[in-house]
Amino acid sequence: MHDFDLILTLTAGLGAALTFGFIALRLRLPPIVGYLVAGLLIGPHTPGFVANRAIAEQLVLSPKTVSNNVSNVLQKLQAVDRAKLMLMALEAGLGQPDNPRDV
Repeated sequence: MHDFDLILTLTAGLGAALTFGFIALRLRLPPIVGYLVAGLLIGPHTPGFVANRAIAEQLVLSPKTVSNNVSNVLQKLQAVDRAKLMLMALEAGLGQPDNPRDV
């Protein structure tokens, strides 16, 4: 028997990635931005902010492509690092922190 939580997490992750990928395209950003936001929304069970190599393997992209897209997002949103991007997403109402008292 399959683990229902895992199936639910995967389904939600794919749905969120699809939705936010399209939103990112509408905002003229690379779809990977939407995928990263989807990772934040789903929680600690999905890879949201991991090393470029891990993201690249999951999206079947080169690590350099992932690095370039992350750099573009950081520049466009004037964030200094990925942690700042995560805080900006949380402040914008995208996702929930692990501990709501931390925000």
